[in-house]
Amino acid sequence: TLLYCAHYLDDAHATELEAGALDLIRQEQAASGDGSFHSRRLGRILEINPYYYTRLESDKAVVLSMGAYWRRRCRIAPTPAKVEYEDAVAGGWEEPEHGAVFHRSKRRLASWSWRAREAPQGLCLPPTSGHLAEWCENLGGRVRLLGEQGSRTVLEHQQWSFPGGFLTTGTMADSTKAVLPEGWISPERAAHRYAVAALPDDRTLVVLEYCRVGIRAYLTEAKGLKLNIPNDLFNDFRRTYRTASSIVVTTGDAAGSRSLESSWANIDDALGVVGLYGADSLWLFQAGRRRASGYGESLYYDEVCFPCRTGMWSVDPGSVILDCGSLVLSGVTAEETESAGQQAWVPACEDPLIRAVVVGGGDGHTYLLVVHFGDRETETAVELGERASAAVDLVSGTEVRLSAGRLALTLGSGEARLARLR
Repeated sequence: TLLYCAHYLDDAHATELEAGALDLIRQEQAASGDGSFHSRRLGRILEINPYYYTRLESDKAVVLSMGAYWRRRCRIAPTPAKVEYEDAVAGGWEEPEHGAVFHRSKRRLASWSWRAREAPQGLCLPPTSGHLAEWCENLGGRVRLLGEQGSRTVLEHQQWSFPGGFLTTGTMADSTKAVLPEGWISPERAAHRYAVAALPDDRTLVVLEYCRVGIRAYLTEAKGLKLNIPNDLFNDFRRTYRTASSIVVTTGDAAGSRSLESSWANIDDALGVVGLYGADSLWLFQAGRRRASGYGESLYYDEVCFPCRTGMWSVDPGSVILDCGSLVLSGVTAEETESAGQQAWVPACEDPLIRAVVVGGGDGHTYLLVVHFGDRETETAVELGERASAAVDLVSGTEVRLSAGRLALTLGSGEARLARLR
């Protein structure tokens, strides 16, 4: 396809992308060490379905041979591009029916999908750091009931794009079929609510979550954020986490969970995470085996969570399982991550089910995200004090003046506002 784009569509960037794809194939083949393309990373597939594994190996051989053939036949050679690649692909896109929204800029690739295979799926990472991308329920947190046999389903969602970013809200049913022996199936859906905003600062993604159970339930997992960090052959099986308390180095096959004893962490001087409210510290979880989406356990990855609890425990009716807010910062150092955490704060709100965060953007502006996690429309106010005099809605463009340091709002169930403060 890339050679077709280069030859027929005169896409000057296609040969550059093909070279990157060939480098990935070369890297994985070298890691296998036996001449095969996938024996090291996808050995589990060979054990459970040698037919499918053989197809995966032959796919690579076909791609390489056909690429070599058409390159020679059509005399395809690299051509100078008139603009840099990141300038050529910068911008936003959305597909409301699928619940997908995306924005790419030089420093940050941000996206969210409500109807992906392992939903919800979010991304926030430097566009040049594909080794940091793992989609499976990424940035979506997780609440798991004992005996869960079903898959999460989306209950509702909506999204808005604007220059430089996007805002999306929605609700997932984290439980769809929790079965306990003796024939009991739990009716609890564990409605998991979200507000997610990609700020127009070329850096920041904000994720707010709220999950409450309606009946007594037994849980086995509760993770806020759940930022997946691949830790496999594409990064030499090693990640470095810098925090306020220490430097933690992990290998891909390690197992267990640990508190990072810090509300912020930076991964390899490329990605930052800040916990805003809802837990005392970020946590690092490792499964000790390859997991990842799809067929046959294909990738080791760490999880940065805020908060994180595993094992079995019971909760009473009406218990709030997750009530947390986090930042993910693309293309930042440890110092920049810590600074972003120091600049962010949580203003007081009149309604107990309103959540609001104030974030200092990478562009020097200050942003406010407010969401209503209740079931009925409410009139409320956000206490901003003397730190702002007006708020400009990034979706509608409307400017609202504050009165005595208070921003008055009327919000429906699940409704959110994203504004630039002045």
